Amino acid sequence: MTSRERVMTAMAREVPDRIPYDLSWGMTPLAYKTYVQKTGGLVSPEEYFKCDVRYVGFHEPIQATGLYDSYHFDLIDSPYFNIDSWGVGTRKSDDSIYHFSKIFSPLRNVDSINVIIDYPLPDYTNPKCYSFLEHHITAIHEAGFAVAGQGDLTLFELAWSIRGYESFMEDFLVRPDYAKCLLDRIMEIRLFIITQIVHAGVDVLTLGDDVSCQRGMMMSRQIFQKFLLPYYDKMIRTAKAINKNIHIFFHSDGNPGEIILDLIEIGVDILNPCQPECNDFLHLKKLYGDKLAFWGGVGLQDLLPFGTPNDIREEVKRIKQTLGDGGGLLLGPTHVIAPEVPWVNITALYEAIEEFGWYT
Repeated sequence: MTSRERVMTAMAREVPDRIPYDLSWGMTPLAYKTYVQKTGGLVSPEEYFKCDVRYVGFHEPIQATGLYDSYHFDLIDSPYFNIDSWGVGTRKSDDSIYHFSKIFSPLRNVDSINVIIDYPLPDYTNPKCYSFLEHHITAIHEAGFAVAGQGDLTLFELAWSIRGYESFMEDFLVRPDYAKCLLDRIMEIRLFIITQIVHAGVDVLTLGDDVSCQRGMMMSRQIFQKFLLPYYDKMIRTAKAINKNIHIFFHSDGNPGEIILDLIEIGVDILNPCQPECNDFLHLKKLYGDKLAFWGGVGLQDLLPFGTPNDIREEVKRIKQTLGDGGGLLLGPTHVIAPEVPWVNITALYEAIEEFGWYT
């Protein structure tokens, strides 16, 4: 099988020749530095590890200089402070640490819905953001790989990053018009992005937000169903109207078990990242294996940073026997490769998949 055939077979919950795999969300800067030191960096990590899928997405729009400065006027001269295309500020403790960034939300203190209405959002309709997609995807397909269209941080995470986590969670309960206004505005942009990505020919549309943590949902199921589910439903219906056969991937770290049936009902057919620290793989496969494929599964909290190569080999075999029983699995790390993951463990993972991932 080609890599694309392997991915498409597995995501259709059928049995490929072997389990397909990816590099998940890539590597942190320090982990990538180690990769370059160890390999010379002549090819991408996806090429080096012979991953079966490639990711594509929009280019970020070019914003007017200083567009968001007034929302961060007291921070713009701080060391390592950056403002992204949505106006969200981040400040790192230095220029190399990836995870330990503090978020500064531009609408964190607003007390009028008019400010949300007037807030400048990025313009992704410029063809420079997406005109390359079709040609790029065609080239990836011709090389034999599957293509996943990136739409992560789809709605909830982006909204709270702009509004502030505490403020946005309060909006659900006491200012629902604020929440709906911001979600509506983000939704308009997301629908445009999804339309272009699906028309360009991706095999898998990746959607998702971290709506769960390790002990369960960040919000009640009722809040999720009222405020977020209808938007995901519309996005998926938009994608399926263009390509009825496209696979829909939904990402949430933690344990989203409370909403899995809701996701299935609106057309999600791939669950990611399936964290082993807080999800029972046998339970997931038994309850949902006839409706969902699973993508991920390799733990980054304990196994990859602190396990041994033999631990990793045994875990690959275990995941194949649970989530991968009868197909329906794409293996990969559950998050971005962190600096504390030893190089020997990264190589052990992909060597183990190549050795034990075969069905035939």
